[in-house]
Amino acid sequence: VLCIGIGSASTPYLMGMRRTVTRIDMVELAEAEIPALIAATKADFGRFLEPIFSDPRYRLHIADGRKFLFGAGKYDIIQADMRKAESAGSGALYSREFFEHAARHLKPGGYFIQQTFGKTTLSTMQAVFPYVYAHGFFAIASNQPIELSNDRLFAYLENELSPNLAKAGLNPAPVRSILLASFQNGGFVEPAPPAGNDSMINTDLLPVDEFYLNTPLVLRDLSPRRWIFNASETTWR
Repeated sequence: VLCIGIGSASTPYLMGMRRTVTRIDMVELAEAEIPALIAATKADFGRFLEPIFSDPRYRLHIADGRKFLFGAGKYDIIQADMRKAESAGSGALYSREFFEHAARHLKPGGYFIQQTFGKTTLSTMQAVFPYVYAHGFFAIASNQPIELSNDRLFAYLENELSPNLAKAGLNPAPVRSILLASFQNGGFVEPAPPAGNDSMINTDLLPVDEFYLNTPLVLRDLSPRRWIFNASETTWR
């Protein structure tokens, strides 16, 4: 597993809950974040993160995530969790070229996972990967058909995830409720709708989302905007 951007380290921690995972490469650009995470492991609220710094399966790399990929091997899962696509300098991590680079480093049947913040992240991902599933503001992409099973996901929740969340002092009930509601509506993730012929995509030379104020959709309405999140959709208003 490769985690690009570790943030609060909850994602790599969750990856390591599965004992079948043999290696987790964590790549973080902000070196100053690491002492804060180490300090958190000494406090009650962050003690559950301690395995990240003691479990030999975890390997921390202070590096640029995109550059790290150039010298990396292939992974079963590449999970990218960086700044929002509209943030200054983030365009290179939401571009067609970056997704193509990530695709080359997936093992057969491997998954690329990333948040879909921004107007064109999902359509850009669809321009590279032949198979893309989406839910809320994240997407799963692959070079091969994606096999998802709600039964297996729920079994994992009950048998592995819930006990580990409880061990970390976290309440698994909200997670269970969200997944149950999704199951009742037909599934947790579904194939992303096809991108339209007029869909814009991000490229290294034209990071549309990063410079979103210059796009025609925004120029016609420069009123203050903000992200609106709810259970059924994510919108930019």
